[in-house]
Amino acid sequence: MYVCVCKAITMKSFEEALQQGGSYKDVCHRLGVGSDCGICLHDAYQEAQNSGELVTNAAKDSTSKTPTSKF
Repeated sequence: MYVCVCKAITMKSFEEALQQGGSYKDVCHRLGVGSDCGICLHDAYQEAQNSGELVTNAAKDSTSKTPTSKF
């Protein structure tokens, strides 16, 4: 299943990137999630919450916030 269709980012690749470390914001930026239409940001955020990595990585980035679409 895809997290981001525009960039062809799968759930698996998103989960792996979260496990490698960095904040949610860093992972999205690194993979390009949300950089085109932005529709995927909510799904990506939900995936990060469900994986438990959002809680783990939030301490690494004090600016972690709920994503918003650029629209």
